[in-house]
Amino acid sequence: MKIIKYDIFLLILAFFLTLNFNNFSAQTINVTTSNTGCLNSGIITATTTGIISPTFQLQLLDGTVVAPVAGNNSSFATTNLFNSLANGIYKVLVRDNVGNISTSNNITVSDGYTNMTLTANGISLPCIGTTKPLPVSITGGKPPYIYQIINTSNSTILETSSPTSAINFTFSSVPKGIYTVRVEDACGITVVTPVSVNDPSVTVDKLKTNGTNYYQSTPTNCNASYKIFVQGGFGNINGSTLSASERALFTWKIKFNGQYYGQDTNGDGFSDLNSNGYPLSSTFVGMPLGVTRDNIINNISTTKIVVFDECGNTKEFSTAYLKGFVSGSTNCINGSRVQSVINSGLLCLPVNFTFINTTNPSNTLNFTQTTDSQFFNGFTPGATYNFTYIDGNGNTNSNAFSTTQVIIPTNSSVLTFNNSSQANLNILGYGTIKVTPSSPNIDGSFNYTVTASSNPAVPIGTTGIGISGNSLPNVNPTDPPGYWPKGTYTIKVTTTCGTGNNTFTVAGYSASLSGNTITPICGGFDYVLHGNFDVFTDYEVVILSGPSDVGTTKDLLSASSSMVFSSLSYGNFTSGLRIKGGTTFIFIQNFSFGTSGGAITVNKDNTGGYVCNSGDTNGVLTILANSISPAPNNILEYRISLNGGATYGAWQTSNTFTGLTDTTYTFQIKDGCGFTVTDNAQVIAISNPQATANVATICELDDSIVIQLSVDTVNALYEWTGPGINTTNKNLKNPILNIADLGVGINNYTVTVTAPICSNSSTATTSITKFSSTKLQASSGISLDSRLGISTRGSLAWRDLVKNGALVLDSSNKGFVITRMKTSELPSGVNAVKGMLAYDTDQNCMKLYDGTAWKCIARICP
Repeated sequence: MKIIKYDIFLLILAFFLTLNFNNFSAQTINVTTSNTGCLNSGIITATTTGIISPTFQLQLLDGTVVAPVAGNNSSFATTNLFNSLANGIYKVLVRDNVGNISTSNNITVSDGYTNMTLTANGISLPCIGTTKPLPVSITGGKPPYIYQIINTSNSTILETSSPTSAINFTFSSVPKGIYTVRVEDACGITVVTPVSVNDPSVTVDKLKTNGTNYYQSTPTNCNASYKIFVQGGFGNINGSTLSASERALFTWKIKFNGQYYGQDTNGDGFSDLNSNGYPLSSTFVGMPLGVTRDNIINNISTTKIVVFDECGNTKEFSTAYLKGFVSGSTNCINGSRVQSVINSGLLCLPVNFTFINTTNPSNTLNFTQTTDSQFFNGFTPGATYNFTYIDGNGNTNSNAFSTTQVIIPTNSSVLTFNNSSQANLNILGYGTIKVTPSSPNIDGSFNYTVTASSNPAVPIGTTGIGISGNSLPNVNPTDPPGYWPKGTYTIKVTTTCGTGNNTFTVAGYSASLSGNTITPICGGFDYVLHGNFDVFTDYEVVILSGPSDVGTTKDLLSASSSMVFSSLSYGNFTSGLRIKGGTTFIFIQNFSFGTSGGAITVNKDNTGGYVCNSGDTNGVLTILANSISPAPNNILEYRISLNGGATYGAWQTSNTFTGLTDTTYTFQIKDGCGFTVTDNAQVIAISNPQATANVATICELDDSIVIQLSVDTVNALYEWTGPGINTTNKNLKNPILNIADLGVGINNYTVTVTAPICSNSSTATTSITKFSSTKLQASSGISLDSRLGISTRGSLAWRDLVKNGALVLDSSNKGFVITRMKTSELPSGVNAVKGMLAYDTDQNCMKLYDGTAWKCIARICP
């Protein structure tokens, strides 16, 4: 027995003597991340404990080797510091003195840099020939910033700021012109954007008031004060509506007795002497304190609406009384009568009238008016009456009415007409039509029949009912309410007072779009909309959305083109065409040029280089990029950094750099407009290329997905093999595959990479798994009734619907609800059974327990 014990002891001792006890110490990999705040400036520092003579390698999460030698899986180095890293997920591999490799946890790296976005909207000068401060703002980047504005036409620098951390900056005293605004951050990255400084789109001499500027009071209060009403507000003499930015260029005042009265500063309801002017949005304001009816009448020729611009230029507009009117009518319904309307002008109620027949003075009629509009009956058809009046304040001045005589029409059974039409301002091809039988004058409804039509949308024989003086109702249910299709029509009108034929023309606009012209400029582009427009002066174009100039409005220049929208920023825009005065855009156009990232685009797939073997120093880095800046500013210059972006070499026009080894390089590109981009590229050893596919798995019915292979070596010769590779794509760096050419299962691909300067070639492999679609198979064999069913139909119909079932749930109006649980409530341990199902209400998915874990059931193939 003792011999046996000694044998066992010796055996155990021998076993332990064969072990390396160093390996039993705790082995850990600790990593810290940092950055300099510049693009691709991520830093990983790795330290270890318990690992003898560690050497390090950095990989991306997918296994691509980043350092010490890009693309070389066997490369390890003693350096534990990795810098110039792009945003991404990495892992550090550590090899010890006997070749054992440990892997760190996943490491998320952020360079802390956000791409800069420069906002510089165009401005309008307050007056022609002046200057104005230009505000700009920047987001992203790394402060401090340097702001610069350059005259695009002659490259003159107007102003350059000192380095500043401010994200808002204002250039002072910028005159009219097209400019390039440039901002450079502490990382040396620049962004530019165009901006236009324009003369005002409307000057004070181009303004108008859209109606009569009249005085108004309260007719029922004879002691009420007077106000001035700018009827219809202010507009442009070309008919366009003033934008908010245009209205902001001006103010207005009342000129009374040679003095200027502006905003009510004390809240008493009266305009105050020498106060600030009213904004153009204010159109109904009080007259100065103490102004009477007689003051207004006596000073009507010198009382003005005066508009001011910021430079003191003015334009005056006359004022007028809003006179009332008295009109006569005769028809078979109401007889002969007079209507009086005082229009809330300078009269106050009541108003007493005396009407005297000019040919029969004994025919005198007296009436009292107590409302703004009133009818008086009992007049003689065909007679002419002179009238006088006196209002509640004893005023008898004849200026309150446009005339002091009224003619009473004679009655007739033959109708004559007054017609008017106005085009629809929101829908093309439609207009209103007002039909007013004028002799005999009728107030009520009439019947009509269309007897001639130039538009098939209103066929001959169409009938309807109209009301005198109102727009005819729409003919077709699909027409805009109250509008007729554009055209010329003849209708037969029948009233209780007579009949007549009436020919009229319905107005309507006609327009179409045909495209646009985009002209590149430094930092942006100019845009012109094209189409065919019937009355081009009646249309305007508005920028509805985009990275700049939203709300900018331009008139049309001709019947086929808009005026130029200058200096739009790169990106996607939407413009709208509308009829002036309308509220709906009749056409929408989407257009774009460039992206918010700037003018320069790097072709990442074909930027890079190679050496024949790791450690060689004859590598060539080729950078492929282009700029959308206008020629000659689209010519690019390049420079690279050999120390992770800390310093750079000289700028050069060649896009190739020689004498390099296999590692990652930071480079910069700039164009003639001042754009600068910073990026990274790898020079890899051709002895270890990496092949990838843009999809790892695919379903056989996913024919909308583009499948593309890729290899990381650039400027080499390639030869691919595998399903879907043919004579057309086998020698491409990134061949595209047809899904139909892939077989169900694993599809393996090999690429042979050969470099002209290298004697050796290398291969790389990748694969794509194609899944078959799941389809229900037709049942076969013996068909038996299902054993158990639950139905809401109240019958055994489920037996015939489903055969060979263990349990049938049948309903036409109910759903099957599986057990619903929170993630924390899902069974575990002995309570979880492989194949168990539940709906996870936290993750909103159906889950299956696979024997080890609960997992969401995801679609692989249909």
